[in-house]
Order: sequence, then structure tokens, then C-alpha cells
Amino acid sequence: GEVNKLFVRRMTPREWARLQGFPDSFRIVVSDVQAYKQFGNSVAIPVVKAVAKEVIKALDLSKESNVNVKFTDWQGKKLELFT
Repeated sequence: GEVNKLFVRRMTPREWARLQGFPDSFRIVVSDVQAYKQFGNSVAIPVVKAVAKEVIKALDLSKESNVNVKFTDWQGKKLELFT
């Protein structure tokens, strides 16, 4: 990639997605400008998982042997946060 006069290369939207915990299979369907903005405004997936685990503990659901948090994303894809 292109570097500036300090030999610093701008990170790609894919690299920002990886930093936020998105898998490489995650499709970026917007322009680079919009992708930078969206990844900059997103919450890292590992942080969301950690918060969800604490919420389950607080709700005292952790006594269940298999707690599955299932939901549907904005595109209608069914997801499972963890088991």
C-alpha cells in the first residue's frame, strides 16, 4: 500500500474490520469512506460477547448448562452469540 512521508500506511477497511473482531467472511458492501466511518462507530465483537456473558450472569441464567443467545441480524441472518 501507499505510505506517507513518515512511512505510515493507511489501514484498509478490511484491517479495521479485523481489529473490531469481524471475520474475514464479513462482506463490506459500502464505499471505503463509509466503511471507515461504520467501523469507527462500531463496538468490538469480543466486547459485546463479554458484556452479554455478564448480563447472563446478572440474570442468573448461568446455572443452565447450555445457555444459547440467539438472534437475527438486520439482514435476517440467524446468529448465535455463544453456547
